[in-house]
Amino acid sequence: LIFTIDDFVSAETCLALHQQDNTSSEEARLKFAMLVAGELFAGQWGVNDGLRFNGSRSSDENNDTSAECSNLCPEGLHVDTNNGSIFRSATLILYLNDIASECGGATVFPLANTKENDPTLAAAKRLLRDNVEHTRGAAGSTGVLPHNEDDMLLLEEVIGGDGTNTVVRVQPQAGRLCIFFSRTADGEIDARSWHGGERLLLDSHNSNNNDITKK
Repeated sequence: LIFTIDDFVSAETCLALHQQDNTSSEEARLKFAMLVAGELFAGQWGVNDGLRFNGSRSSDENNDTSAECSNLCPEGLHVDTNNGSIFRSATLILYLNDIASECGGATVFPLANTKENDPTLAAAKRLLRDNVEHTRGAAGSTGVLPHNEDDMLLLEEVIGGDGTNTVVRVQPQAGRLCIFFSRTADGEIDARSWHGGERLLLDSHNSNNNDITKK
């Protein structure tokens, strides 16, 4: 399941969250946490509940290469499980910048609309069964089996292939919140929750955007 809420926080809060490690940023984080608890979970905040903040932007040094580059997700695809933690079931991404759609930079869910008999979904399930949760982090690892390499490639090829009707893209917009669940009701990792950051195109720099998010 994937949901988006526009204008979840104000422009002032986005600006404060841009400022790393200062009082304004801490206050903005607290305000964001209260909004999440109150508006999304109706104030049902238990002693075992919590938010883990991770300020992120594209870390790939070649992320803004020319449009001819075929690498649409330079950092690969992954599932959010906190390395197997059973307590992480949902992820919230708060976008702090506007990124025009023609400049890329979307959060991409290549399998969001796959049917149960889709071979790509079967590949995603095989990877999870073999404890592979990142297509790039696992690449070249001694624990990766030959068929895992094929499955990882298949997942990434969906993003730019003919099966784009299965793909959901969430475009960054300041204040927009993206919510998705990485586990099913029975606690198993949802194979449709594989996702990644779409490559930023060179034109994005003309818009003075940095694709910073809070995850």
